[in-house]
Amino acid sequence: MEINNPAEYFYVCEGSVLKNIEDMLNLLKTISEEDLAHHFNSEKNDFLNWTRDILKDKVLTKKFEKAKTRDEMILDTEKRLKSKSMVRKKVISQIRDAVQNG
Repeated sequence: MEINNPAEYFYVCEGSVLKNIEDMLNLLKTISEEDLAHHFNSEKNDFLNWTRDILKDKVLTKKFEKAKTRDEMILDTEKRLKSKSMVRKKVISQIRDAVQNG
């Protein structure tokens, strides 16, 4: 899901702007420890908040509630993207079958 409202984008302290889960995954893989700590520490998790409040992804939100490290968030996000991709492929396959079988 791509966010189209600039008011709902995730504005990262180092200047990046996130509009979807893929953007977040790429950032999590590359952001410096210092910049990560600005958004993810023992007192707050901006990634969790954005995933819950803006992306409204309940599955990833539950994972982020338990995540303690960057690597856990990366793994959780990769798994979520893979599962969404599998669902998308299944739906496309079902539509294709329905059209072919008319």
